[in-house]
Amino acid sequence: MKKLLIIISLFTLISCNHQDEKIHLNFSFKQEKSNIGNNVGTRLTVFDDRLVNDFIGVKEFCDDEKININSGGNLVELLRKEIDEQLLRKGFKQGNEKLIEIHIQNLKYEAKCGIFLGQSKADILVKVLVTNSKSNVTAVKNFALSMQSKHFILPLASTDANTINRLISEVVNDILDDDILLRSLTQ
Repeated sequence: MKKLLIIISLFTLISCNHQDEKIHLNFSFKQEKSNIGNNVGTRLTVFDDRLVNDFIGVKEFCDDEKININSGGNLVELLRKEIDEQLLRKGFKQGNEKLIEIHIQNLKYEAKCGIFLGQSKADILVKVLVTNSKSNVTAVKNFALSMQSKHFILPLASTDANTINRLISEVVNDILDDDILLRSLTQ
């Protein structure tokens, strides 16, 4: 009987009126200091090619009510700043020898309520272009990453933020560790 009352209480809490979420973007990168960049000058530009730049996704509650999940900061500026710092840690410097463009083409998060297990899914698609300013040779690579999770009934707002920040961190680490891009930056 106690279990039934707990479950009914949880459904009552979940079915209350809900407001849109604003998540704090605070991703972290795990790049070690190195001299692989050999003081090659880089200039980084980040573009958000999505239709609505601060929209990240939706959360659907058990009563079919949906809320929007938006970013609480400027994703483009945060990525530019953090990736620039990581490039400096790798031995690159500010300059115009190599031009790097990062295009955020898709960033989408969905969370759905379930009887006992809810589900969430996050996707990101990023296109990276590295252009040698002297020879105009461009290397292009796409990075796509998906994450799926199961949660008790529905994820909390903090869980949504952790999942989205982890997704962004992992795709950026993939970009910074990619052999093809590093080769095009150092040649």
